[in-house]
Amino acid sequence: MIRSSWKHSSYLFVLLGCLPLMFTQSSCRERTTPTPKIRLGGTYRIPVTADITSLDPISGQLHSWTIGSQIFEGLLTYSRDESNIIPLLAESYEINGPTLTFHLRQGVRFHDDACFPDGKGRELTAEDVKYSFERRWKNLIDRRTARFEPFLGYEEFIAGKSPHVEGFRVADKYTFEIQLTNPYPGLFRDEIAYIGFFIIPREAVEYYGEDFKLHPVGTGPFRFSEFEPNEKLVLVKNENYWGFEQGVRLPYLDAVEYHLYSPGETHKMLFDFRTGKLDESSQNVVRNLADLAGFDLEKNLIFKGWLKDQDVQFVKDSVFRKLRYIEIYESNRKVRQAISYAIDRKRLVAGQQSIFQNYEVANGPIAPNTIFFNPELKGQYYDPDKARRLLAEAGFPNGEGLPEYPFYYAPGPDSEQIVRDLRAVGFKIRRINKHPGWREVFYGPGPLLAWMRNQITSPEAYDVLDLIDGQPECLTDSLFLGAFREWRKNDENFKDLNLMHRVEEIACDITPQVFLYHIGGDFRFLQSYVRGRQPGNAWGHKLHYVWLDKDKRAE
Repeated sequence: MIRSSWKHSSYLFVLLGCLPLMFTQSSCRERTTPTPKIRLGGTYRIPVTADITSLDPISGQLHSWTIGSQIFEGLLTYSRDESNIIPLLAESYEINGPTLTFHLRQGVRFHDDACFPDGKGRELTAEDVKYSFERRWKNLIDRRTARFEPFLGYEEFIAGKSPHVEGFRVADKYTFEIQLTNPYPGLFRDEIAYIGFFIIPREAVEYYGEDFKLHPVGTGPFRFSEFEPNEKLVLVKNENYWGFEQGVRLPYLDAVEYHLYSPGETHKMLFDFRTGKLDESSQNVVRNLADLAGFDLEKNLIFKGWLKDQDVQFVKDSVFRKLRYIEIYESNRKVRQAISYAIDRKRLVAGQQSIFQNYEVANGPIAPNTIFFNPELKGQYYDPDKARRLLAEAGFPNGEGLPEYPFYYAPGPDSEQIVRDLRAVGFKIRRINKHPGWREVFYGPGPLLAWMRNQITSPEAYDVLDLIDGQPECLTDSLFLGAFREWRKNDENFKDLNLMHRVEEIACDITPQVFLYHIGGDFRFLQSYVRGRQPGNAWGHKLHYVWLDKDKRAE
């Protein structure tokens, strides 16, 4: 067991989260809203299906985002309705030509921790922002995923010619500046609000070294308390959190417990939720609940059976969705294209559809029903004969001479189908379903690693193009770089649909990723007494406002 003797620290607060759709069997009943003091207390119990190996914001693992978003914060975040980017650790910001200036909120302190003198967390400063930003990009360089960025001195930094990014400047203790070499229209929406830009103290990284991954120190509303591998991870309330609601300091909860389940334990998770051992259940249990839900004449979701009897609530993010894709590491373009044409996306989608969530085939990265969607895009599609021809043209007829390709995946019907589809055209696939094995292969010398990922996309959906330009195949393709830089040249170009569609078409042809399907908004099932819970926005599930209705719980 890893435990922390940390005490508490002060921090900032801002409205965050998403405006969910909520359906309950008692949604028409009047509920009195108690004063905030009545909301205080309790432990919130959440299931997690993952091997927790890191809570470091730059680790890139989903649970390091969802759990880490309770511990860490960045300069900016999404507004409560997810329609705008608003200040968080930055009290305000301004744009003057190529200079972005962030004015930090004063009095924000890191969690108390042994890494600080006398164990007392110190105040956040602009030096911490500079350190955290440079650490993020240094990590991308080490992982071979650094991409083009318009920061002054960035190319020298990633080339190892300078230890710092010249364009990251500390103007004073509470002022941080970013100097750009050219306009960067998507910076706020796609970058600064992203969890990889969460601010951390240098002292914690240097004090814990590699162990910082499981000894996180941030400025968030909850702080790390203990971790029992394969059992649970516990966060406790930051008693000095600066945010208030109606005179009461947030958060309301005393603690958050993340109960850990293996991918094959969905039945156990559902049983624990039904018997009250969990306060919510994730969408992993959706297949077990399909028979207990339906629609009324007005197409409203209604529950039956024990879901109705226990007054279970359903909350869903109506703004953000996910793109499911396969990451490819392979230098031969025709081999990458063969992988794309080998996979039957329609059959994947047919196996995933549910009453709770919609799935759509992805021919490209931008989802339908978004303002930047290109209905004329042919993109990527299923054509196994073409996949075989491409392999033959690449010098591998019927797959002869191809190496064995590692494929990291989560066990499930879509993963099994993808493996079958790839083998059917001649690929040799070695399945890896454990994180340690995946990391060993990822950082190894092998020619290819294919693994499935989810990219959360904004309502505009242009942000998915940013996940493409960091791929080695795109960074070395002059056609793509020319189109991408022209699109990002200025605000006018950035809003040009033709330029965006051109970038998408080239990316689909280069095939650094295989796009599988678009997934509807995230959702959760909640116990009847849970209040203030919202599915997380793009980068986490904030629990600032969650509270437990003690009267309802006692019924």
